[in-house]
Order: sequence, then structure tokens, then C-alpha cells
Amino acid sequence: MNTAPTLYRIVVFATPEDRLEAASVLRECLSLLPTDAAIQARLLPGVINGEYPRESAERAAAGISELGPHAEAIPSHLVPVLHPCESPRHLRWPVGELQVVDARGEIEHRIAWDDVELVSVGQVPLDSTRHSTPRSTTVLAAGRHIVPEGNSTSPLAAGPEAYIVCKNPRRVYLLDHKRLNYEFLGDRRTESATTNFRQFLVELVAQTPGAYLPPWTVAYLASDALNKFDFSSPGELERATVLHLLIRRRTHPATVAATP
Repeated sequence: MNTAPTLYRIVVFATPEDRLEAASVLRECLSLLPTDAAIQARLLPGVINGEYPRESAERAAAGISELGPHAEAIPSHLVPVLHPCESPRHLRWPVGELQVVDARGEIEHRIAWDDVELVSVGQVPLDSTRHSTPRSTTVLAAGRHIVPEGNSTSPLAAGPEAYIVCKNPRRVYLLDHKRLNYEFLGDRRTESATTNFRQFLVELVAQTPGAYLPPWTVAYLASDALNKFDFSSPGELERATVLHLLIRRRTHPATVAATP
């Protein structure tokens, strides 16, 4: 029985000093169009879009590494993808677990605190287009994935949003501060959605000592300077989250659930 060859993705772990040179490497090694290569170089660090044969991916990773930042060719199935995902409106944790509640007040999912793998929250421009689905979806690995950046020419209002990545089974939730029901805050709830969101996440994170918090999440929860958790787009927050989730899984393999 013939099996398809394993495809690879290229992960760049730091910002290249010369993005033009990085774009040249991507163009030559991956046969990207000049415009596509320039866009990918501009978005680094992170995971290059697309899947490639091992030889091409390793050649591109080696070329990028020669420019300074460490880069690797990694089998596609080992690279996490956060979309599609669920965007719930109601979360609560009455006794020892995180609960996702539907519109009727029924519990859809129960998540043990040990199964919350990562919480990533940042300030992003708000857009009416959300890349989410009404149902939970596991963290997908592999496949071509291009994040829409939006094409509005007018300034967008900004606000916080957060990814919660879970395991056993793997699920991804994208929390929108304007869509959440803050009933669980009780008397602590205010008229401000942004204030409620921060308090909500502070209390949630306090229940998950084993969850990984990227540096920008720590800054947000500590009410640090805005520039420490401000992202130019939802896509930028997603790329940063994927990169740190990948780093976390590679450095702490025991935290990764076995694939069902």
C-alpha cells in the first residue's frame, strides 16, 4: 500500500535582520512568487504558510538560519493550527473544572484544569469577521493555512481577545470580550466589557497553574504597558500563539496529549 510522503512546514523562531534576504531564500527554495515571499518574510517570526517536501523545507530552513534566526523544517502534523475554533459566550467554573455552557444554560463541555494547555490574550483591532465555528474543533495539524488580515481602510476599534487551548481532547476556544456572558463574576461584574474580561481571565488563570502563559498574556493580566500585549491584527496574535504553543510542546513534550 502506497502512502503519501510526509510534508513539512518551516518555522522561524526569531526576526530576520534582513527581510529582503529572507524573502529571497523563500523565493528560491520554495518557488514562491516574489510578492508572496515578501509577505511571508514580513510576517516572521512564525510558521511559513504552506507545506513542502522535506528537501525543499530543510533547504529553506537552513537558508534562513544562515541569516541569523534559528529555523527548522518540521513535519506538518507536529505544527499546531488554531482554526477553525469555537467562540463560546458563556464559561464558568463552579467546582474544580472549566465548563462551556450553551445558550440554554446546558453544559456543553467539561474541561479539567490540568487539560488547559495555554492561555494567550492580546489587544487586537476588532473586526466583524471572526474565523470561528459554532462547534468545538480540535487543534488541527498540517494543511495550508492562511490567516485573513482584513482589508478595511478605516481605523478599527481595539479590544482584547484570548485563545484557550485544551487537550484530552484537544480543543481551541477564541474568547471575544464583547460576546462573553460575565454572569459568573456576580457582584464583581461592571459596565465595562474590557474590565470584566480582564477580571474574568485573572480568575480563570488562577485556576490553571499548569497552563502556559506567553509573555504578552502575563503583561496583560498584570495591567502592564499596552505595547507589551498589543498586536497589529488578530492574525498576528494567532501567529504568535501558534509559535509559542509549538515551542512549549517541543520543550515540554510530557504536556502534550496523545493523538486519539
